[in-house]
Order: sequence, then structure tokens, then C-alpha cells
Amino acid sequence: MKKLFTLALALMVVVAGYSQAKRVSIKDAQPKAAQEMVLTGDEVFQHVGSQPNMARTETELDYTFYDWQTNTAAKNLTMTFPDGCVGMAYVISTDVDHTDRGTNIAIYYPQTDEWKTSEGKIENHKTGFGCAARYGQNGIVVVSRNPETSTCEVYIIEDKDNLPHGDLAPAFIMEAGHNPHFPAVMCNGPEHKNIHILVTGLNEVVNDQTNPFYYIRSLDGGQTWSDFMSIEYLGRDYAPTYGSGQDAYFMENTGGDRLDIVVNTRRGDGVVLTSEDNGDTWTRTEYYHHPGIDVDYGDPQNGGVMYMYPRWTSALYDNNGKLHIAYEFGGGSGDASSTSYYPLIGGIGYWNEEMPYHGEVTPQYGCDPNNPMPMVPGNPFIMDSAYLRQDIYYSWWLWSDATHEMWPEYIGYVAPLDENEQPLLDPYEATDFIDWSSLTTDSHGHYNGGTCEMPVLVKTAGGDLLVAVWIAMDHHYLGGNGGNQYFFKLFTRASLDNGLSWTPMQQITADFMYQLSEFVYPQAAITGNTLVIACQSDGEPDSYLIGSGGDVIADDNFYQAFTFDLTELFPEYDGVEEQVSNNTLMNVYPNPAVDQLNITLNQNADITVFNMVGQVVMTTEGHAGVNSINISNLTAGVYFVNAGSATTKFVVK
Repeated sequence: MKKLFTLALALMVVVAGYSQAKRVSIKDAQPKAAQEMVLTGDEVFQHVGSQPNMARTETELDYTFYDWQTNTAAKNLTMTFPDGCVGMAYVISTDVDHTDRGTNIAIYYPQTDEWKTSEGKIENHKTGFGCAARYGQNGIVVVSRNPETSTCEVYIIEDKDNLPHGDLAPAFIMEAGHNPHFPAVMCNGPEHKNIHILVTGLNEVVNDQTNPFYYIRSLDGGQTWSDFMSIEYLGRDYAPTYGSGQDAYFMENTGGDRLDIVVNTRRGDGVVLTSEDNGDTWTRTEYYHHPGIDVDYGDPQNGGVMYMYPRWTSALYDNNGKLHIAYEFGGGSGDASSTSYYPLIGGIGYWNEEMPYHGEVTPQYGCDPNNPMPMVPGNPFIMDSAYLRQDIYYSWWLWSDATHEMWPEYIGYVAPLDENEQPLLDPYEATDFIDWSSLTTDSHGHYNGGTCEMPVLVKTAGGDLLVAVWIAMDHHYLGGNGGNQYFFKLFTRASLDNGLSWTPMQQITADFMYQLSEFVYPQAAITGNTLVIACQSDGEPDSYLIGSGGDVIADDNFYQAFTFDLTELFPEYDGVEEQVSNNTLMNVYPNPAVDQLNITLNQNADITVFNMVGQVVMTTEGHAGVNSINISNLTAGVYFVNAGSATTKFVVK
């Protein structure tokens, strides 16, 4: 049973002075967090461990004055190459007036553990909103927007090992009539030279849709181009507010003809659109069902309601063709034109299309009756607002009146950190921690997200390991905005059983040298046994460019890269990729348990419980899905549960 917390008085020494946490009732904290929102009006957001230093290497890539228009939405910025190299793209400017703003490319060479950059923009004039994808076997295609001509341009780099330095002319210039913004790009085909681009017609209105998507392609390596086209399912019901700057991007294609577009708009269903015929036709896979696209939800502070949705989504298909999603959940309200968001809500959830729902639907929240796969215990499901609000957000360890503790799919949250800057393994045991209910909308940087955001989900080539990387607030350190903003740091977890369970959360920027640095806009990829991360680091919280009163120092922004050995970062992983048939996947919760133990299986298997000396104390027939067993007759202690090929330890209190 979840404890009823009252917050103890905590006094912390911080960068800019002292911060005091007050004593409050946690039941008062939940409504406050739900009511604090930012009204963005007509703003357009353009872009978006346990050891002292867990990084194998860290490299400063580039210095930049331009610290905003980079990756404040899930975009196409990361590339993997057949030779094992990894490419990262980001927008920078080394001039304080941003006259040289453009797309920079950094290439990681795993053979030598070294980086090579384009040392500034690759384009021959000022650009913005740059995105990139692998072109051919060793090239790169970049799409960015020319602010002078109000259109998007395509740049082709034939050889990643010979990057241009501010002198590359565009290979193709789109027509400016649709005011294209927020490009996303991907290549496919037998030679990986078919180029596919999504853009947004900013401020256009077509068939009652504001900011419509347009699709354009070249099937001959960039020699000739199609007209602007529309895509079925990218219409009024799926992207009525923003365009591809926040709402849609391509899943990376590493070979073959397939194309996948990930859509996660605040005013539409969360879907993945798939084409096997170079974009002629598309199929639709839904992972989130929106409660009502054109509904006016009103102001929650004046009788309105808040719905919840996946705000920032990272998606991939595993080696068996199953969809996996890591997402930041956020809250929305107002009418269909509202761009407000809730910066005090934040957390990282995980979902896959075979994951069974393991709870009981709470009647007062209910499920959307129009959800094609509503929550039924033991069955796969499609997420909806009720699930995100009741079963994910309201299960945060801080809320004392939640109906259950956090489930395994709630993988990232703002947690109390120990003296080593690592999250407590059991946050429910925390007694002294910061009073999160005292946060305001200016308590962290304005990156168009919440307290825990920007997830990236990647996997190893063999598919044995899923890794999630994200940013979250560090309650030990404050800076910026008069010393009242918390630094964002990098966190990670991994799954060795295809998402059923996850390793303990780790902060991977916990070294002393990073204590007074913020890390945002992470990109991640896995090559071999190495996790590669590139992100922006900053000596002050918040973005200088937005001018929100947080970061007031223009010249302390860097792009930084880290590499980690996966077996050192996650000791549970041995680095050997195996294809195991009939492998039983099992998840056990709660752990520790009192009277009842829930065991989730991916297939039917007999369940056997052993004590510490190997004696069988319980057996039962298990089935795929959730199995609940009564353990009230077991004495307190450590036990092991076996089902098929899986064995897990659990504790009885």
C-alpha cells in the first residue's frame, strides 16, 4: 500500500544560494501540478551513475550561440551507417547574431573511438530547422529552411568522411508557395537513395486544417522531384495544430523499401504510418487514441478538464516487427487551437503493441468507449487519456492517493537522488526530498516540455537490449533565473526482455564535472556494444535564445558527445546477442510483495515458487498475460519464481 507522505523540511546548498522546501500535504500537490500551464498563444516551437563517471569517453563537439532550434521535438537527426559509424545533426551558430546559423554534422568512428565534425554549418548560407538522413551507403542528405526565400532546400553530401565546411550549395530548392517549415527526411530503396520529405505549410489552411502536412519525394537520387502531395491519415484528424516540427517524423530506415512515419500530435491519435511501395499507399498502426479532436476542454481552473497524451515520442520496430514506443506524457486543455502545455507534468512511459494491461480500470476515470483496444486486464491495449492520467501520471511515487504503485512501464520520472546523484532504487522509502509541489512554470528550462522529457529509444542490432535515454530535473542543483531553476541531466534504463522489465534508473551525467551543467536535446544510437549520445550542454538552465529570463549567458553552450560500453553501463547485459526460440519473458510486481504477487508472462508456462534453499513452496498453471497468485501464507523472506525459461527473485514482506 502506498504511503501517505508529508514533506520534511529540506535545506540544500545550490549554485546560486539556498533553496528551501516547505512542508505540505501531497494531496494538495497533485491538483497544483495539473493546474499550472503555459499559454504559448501563437508561438511556434521550431525544434525542437552509481560510479563517478560512467562514460567511456566524452567529447566536446561544437560551441554554439544558437541554443534552441535544434531538437525540441522528435526529429530526423541521427544516422547509422553500414560501416558502424554514427552521424548526428544539429543546428548551431558561432556568431552571436546567428548570421552563420545552419546544420552541423558530427560523425562517430567506433573503430578509433573518435569524432569528426563539419566544423560549422554545411550549407553555403544561413538556414534553420535542419534534419538529416543517411543517403546511399556512405552519404548524407540534409533538408533545411532558407529564411531569406521562405522555402526548404535539399543538400546532398556524397561522402560522410569528407564533410563540407560552409560551402555546399543546395541540390534542390522547393517551391515557396506553401511556406514549407519543419522538414523531416528519410531515404530508402535498393541503393538507399530514394529521398522522402515531410514539410508543414505554416499558417496555411486547407480543408479546415491549419498547418497541413505536405509530402515530396525523389525516386532517382535527387535528380527529379514530385509535386507537393498529401498522405492519407495525415489529414484533419491527425495534425490540426502543428506540423512536422513537433508532430511527425520518419523512423530511421537502415535498409530496404519500408517507410514509417511516427505521428504524435496533441490534437490527434498517436499513429505510425507505414508504406512498402515508396509512399504510394500507407497503412496505419494506432498506439494512442485521442479522447476528442475538436472538443473544447476549457480551462481546468474554471471547470474545464485536462486530457493527457504522448507529447514527445520515440518509436522503433523490433526484429520481429513489433512496435515499441517511449514517450513523454503531457497534458492538454482548451479548444482545438490551444497550444498550452503543462510544464509541471512530466514522465517517460513505455508501450509496445503486445504489452498486456495489468491493472483494473478505475470507474471514475473510465476508458474511452471509442478506443478500438481499451484496457482489459491481461490483454494488449491502445493507450488513451484515462490510462495516461490514472495509471501512469497519478501513480507517481509522490502522489499519496494513487490507486497503485508505479508499474514497470513508467520508466522515467523525477525521483529523489542519493548522495551520488543516483535515483533511489525505492523512492517510496524516501523521507527527505524536495517539495515538488512548490514548483512554478519557471522552475525548469522552457523547452516546450515537462519535468522529465525528450526520450530516445534505441536497440541493439540483435534486438536483445532496448535502451531508453531522456532528461530529467536534478533536485540537488539550481541555477539561472535568480537561482530558481533546476538543471536537466541525462538518465537511462534498459530492458533485456523486450520491455517487460527495466534495469534500475541511472543518471549518466553524475560526474562532479557535470554538476553545474544542463543537458538537453539528446540523440542516441547503438553501434556494436557502444551507446553513443550527443546532446547540448549549458552552464545555465533554460535557453538563452528564448529570452525567458532563465539563461542569460550566451557563450556557454556546447554540443557534447558521450560513449558508453553497454556491458559496463548495464551489468545485467553480457553483450552477446542471441536468438532464443520459445524464450519465456516474465515480469513480477509488486516487489516486495505482501499478500499478492502479479506475474506477467508472454506465453503459457507453469509457475513454480522456491524458497532460498530450493524447496518448492507453490506451483500453479500460468498463462500468457497477468497471473495473480496469493502469497499470504508465505513467511517474510526472499523467494524465486520460475516460469519456463525465466527465473526472477522477489521478496515477501
